[in-house]
Amino acid sequence: MRTVILCEKPQQMKSYSEAFQSAKQDKMHITITDKEIFGDKEVVMISAVGHLVELCSPDEYKDEWKNWNMDQLPMIPEKFKMKVSKDKQAMFNNAKQWLQKADEIVIATDPARAGEAIAKNIIIMSGVNHKPQKRLWVASMTKEAVRKGFQNLRDAKETHNYYLEERARAESDWVIGLNSSRLFSLLFREKGVKEIFSAGRVQSALLNLIRQREKELESFKVQPFYEIHGHFQANGTEYVGKLLQDNNIMKIPSKEDAKSCLQQLLHHSSIIKEVKNEQKSKQAPKLHNLSSLQAKLNRKHKMSPKKVLETAQSLYDKRILSYPRSEYTHIPAAEAEQLPNILEKLSSLKEYQSLIENKERDTIVDQKAYVDDAKCGDHYAIIPTNQVPKLESLSQDEKWLYDEVVRSVIATFYKPMTYNQTDLFTEVNKGIFKSTGKQIIHLGWQVVFGKEEKEEKTDEIDQSLPIVEQGQQVDTKEIKIYEGKTQPPKLYTEGQLITLMAKHNIGSEATRSGIIERIKALSYIKIVKNTVNVTNKGKMMVEAIKDTAIGSPDLTAKWEEYLKGIGEGKKDDKIFVETSKKLTKN
Repeated sequence: MRTVILCEKPQQMKSYSEAFQSAKQDKMHITITDKEIFGDKEVVMISAVGHLVELCSPDEYKDEWKNWNMDQLPMIPEKFKMKVSKDKQAMFNNAKQWLQKADEIVIATDPARAGEAIAKNIIIMSGVNHKPQKRLWVASMTKEAVRKGFQNLRDAKETHNYYLEERARAESDWVIGLNSSRLFSLLFREKGVKEIFSAGRVQSALLNLIRQREKELESFKVQPFYEIHGHFQANGTEYVGKLLQDNNIMKIPSKEDAKSCLQQLLHHSSIIKEVKNEQKSKQAPKLHNLSSLQAKLNRKHKMSPKKVLETAQSLYDKRILSYPRSEYTHIPAAEAEQLPNILEKLSSLKEYQSLIENKERDTIVDQKAYVDDAKCGDHYAIIPTNQVPKLESLSQDEKWLYDEVVRSVIATFYKPMTYNQTDLFTEVNKGIFKSTGKQIIHLGWQVVFGKEEKEEKTDEIDQSLPIVEQGQQVDTKEIKIYEGKTQPPKLYTEGQLITLMAKHNIGSEATRSGIIERIKALSYIKIVKNTVNVTNKGKMMVEAIKDTAIGSPDLTAKWEEYLKGIGEGKKDDKIFVETSKKLTKN
């Protein structure tokens, strides 16, 4: 009996093969021997190079669709056709040859929707979809994880819905993207603009959101405002308070009104109206999914989302990081049970030794903020594996990313940061001034990150407050007007685009960085000092699509939710594609 294992790329095939007892490399395949896992079966590993099969282009359906004419729109194929991608025929022929010889096929592409589609398209195109199929589904590339995965292969039917989701996504994007791109390009051509204007379900919605922020900035007018600040002294300690109105810091629009307000507060005694003491705590941040990792590393090191994904993939391929394209920020209990052993190994690195030795928890299995089987799917949060790297062998980007992931895990083994917050309310002629001070009780997890985790910006002044009692009279040193200005919205950074897309449910963890790269390549946006600027071409495109379905972030989010439902087996892929066709016709 011959088993053929289909991998996504040569590096993946090589990494998997190293987990077996014997692996003999040939030109385009590897012969595997491992009696413990496969018994006496003949086992051959083959590889794709990403997508070998793709949807046919319009002119491959009808000759008249070669020409860009309004009267040929919309282009709606009765049935979608697939073809072998250009320059990948030799790789496909090798895969097809082995798959046709197989008695059993093991799909070992990436454990994700795209990986599922890569494999199924090759299998279907090779005419072997009727053969028995199993699915390898592992969250890390360590030898232990790979061996365990091959010993516990899933039935391929369990993950087939991911293929249906990706197929529906591709067919829908073909219909909407190609038709709308031709439509808008032809409309611009009528106005004398001869460039190609690409449009699409996801890229257009994102471009629209980016342009909205630019318009907010362009129309923003700086407005002055005025606050009344009181400078007081009690028990030898000076402190500052801000005048309140309805429990909020009073913002006065005109200087004349501020002066009038100030006059009512001068030359009056000051008394402590109320003292509030409250102990507060702040837990360590959630574990990372891909989006949070992309946003953090862009903010901290200016790494582009694309570079973060490439780097995380590299560390995954090197077996030192779990699967990177995850949307989850929790890990299952079974993985949490392994973390103490992983940390023990990581303590051999001087960068983490003292942090791990001084950790405040022995386990996080009982910490629902990080460990919850119900909040994981086929993947879980990004964590280090039990394979410890030589840090000097990593690139700078790899070091930054690995350090962020390791520290995110170590931080969960520390208790919350706790502090006392004191709010003083000082009364002057019925006006109430609020002063806030914080006193750290226990740093907890913040020792892991130091001062890099910034507090949210507030109107409060960071200060040390005197110890006072309600009813105590205090000295008024000065009451004066403070002039401020309203702050304009800032242009997005690349990292903030990832957060923006996640908030609006645009794209998936695996596709978001690619969408940003796509609108860069189309010259719709340009990155200047890590800020995202819409080009003139991009502005023209937004004006064309802003009131259409493809320009709507809300509609795009609903489509993404439906697609996810297809992958979960809850929604019908055919209905989704038919709806896309109807939308395009209308």
